[in-house]
Amino acid sequence: MLDLRIRFIKPDVAIAHETHELSGMVGPDGERVPPQRELSIRVLVKERGKWLITAFHNTVVRAAVASPSVEGAWRVAEIASRAPGETWAARPGPPAGLYVFSARHYAYFYVPGVQPSGPVA
Repeated sequence: MLDLRIRFIKPDVAIAHETHELSGMVGPDGERVPPQRELSIRVLVKERGKWLITAFHNTVVRAAVASPSVEGAWRVAEIASRAPGETWAARPGPPAGLYVFSARHYAYFYVPGVQPSGPVA
C-alpha cells in the first residue's frame, strides 16, 4: 500500500481511498506485465462491531502524458466550421488574424483590411 485516506461519513460508514501498486501479473501470452499503480475507492459499513466492504472500485493510475505546448503566436491560415450532421467546410482565414496563447489564456487579434494599421494610443 502506498497511501490510505479514510473519511467517516457517519460513525458506522466510511469511504477509503487506497493507492497501491499491483505487480506479479502475467498476460495472456505468458509474459510478465509491468507493475501498475491503482486507486481503490471502498465504502465500508460497520455491522456488529466489524467493518465490512459494501462497495469498491479500482482504477489504474496512469502517468500524465505531456501534450505539446501551443504557447506562442499563431497566424490563422483557415477557418473550419460545420452545422450539426454536416461535413466540415474550410475557408481561408482573415488576412491578419492572429491567436496568441499563454499557459492559461489566449487572445485573438483581427485587423480588417490588408494595409498596416496606424499607431495605437
